[in-house]
Amino acid sequence: MIRKKLLKKVREYCSIVMNEGRCSTLPFHNWEHTLDVVHYAKHIAQGEGLSEASIFELTIAAYFHDLGNEQGAAGHEALSCKYAYNFLKKEGCNMEQINAVIKLIKATEISKKPTTVEEQVLCDADLIHLGTENFSTKNAKLRKEWATFGDARYTDDEWLAKNITFLKEHSFYTTYAKEKFSPQKIKNLNMLKVQADQKRRALAE
Repeated sequence: MIRKKLLKKVREYCSIVMNEGRCSTLPFHNWEHTLDVVHYAKHIAQGEGLSEASIFELTIAAYFHDLGNEQGAAGHEALSCKYAYNFLKKEGCNMEQINAVIKLIKATEISKKPTTVEEQVLCDADLIHLGTENFSTKNAKLRKEWATFGDARYTDDEWLAKNITFLKEHSFYTTYAKEKFSPQKIKNLNMLKVQADQKRRALAE
């Protein structure tokens, strides 16, 4: 019951911050993305057979993991940790729980490699769109966000090449995500390859 009450407070707090600030204007890293990550983090964690305590900490971390985007994308994980620390401290959580949540959030930095199953779960959930049928829609939103807010503009060919490389190099960490989402990720990669091939043929004609 205590966990349910805290999760409700976490959800309400993160929802207010994301829906009333900068994140509400972001096409990709918004409340919808956060809810997706929360959903899949729990889904994958259950598939991996993690404990209720681990799933509880993962859920909190998933809610907070992108909150730092409120003040910009660069280094947002550190600010997300600050949001989580201040909120959880105020709610009377012990330092062991707080540190566990912060460690999970830090693991979502794209340059880092997760070292625990819990970290792997959150990282897989954060990039789950790579292995879903709505990949193209989500990817278009990410491109728009980068172009509008990140000053990272790509031509169609550049964007296609970048995504082909990223999907080729990416691998889900958890056994569950590999089994459930890698097949669709391969389909998404093949779709991009077909698009690139069609463009090459059109130029050759």
